[in-house]
Amino acid sequence: VVLPNPIDLNNTSREELKRLHILTEEQLESFLNHLYKNGALVSIYELQAVPGLDLATIEHLLPFVKAEEIYPQQIQGLQPFLVKGQHMDIG
Repeated sequence: VVLPNPIDLNNTSREELKRLHILTEEQLESFLNHLYKNGALVSIYELQAVPGLDLATIEHLLPFVKAEEIYPQQIQGLQPFLVKGQHMDIG
């Protein structure tokens, strides 16, 4: 079952996510902290990087949510580095 209007994880509230009855309070807090620290999700697959969200929970969540892809906008910020081939040496 997929909702006709899935919740956009980049534009939602704690209360809206709580109504799904899928995430625990700790998982909600972890997800919202992830958004705060890292900004909008680039893809729904980024949920795997949220501490406390296991694969089973993510699979239960997927039919009810979406993450508007923002990748093209982020690439524009990286374009000067990609074009000029700049990089940082770490060592």
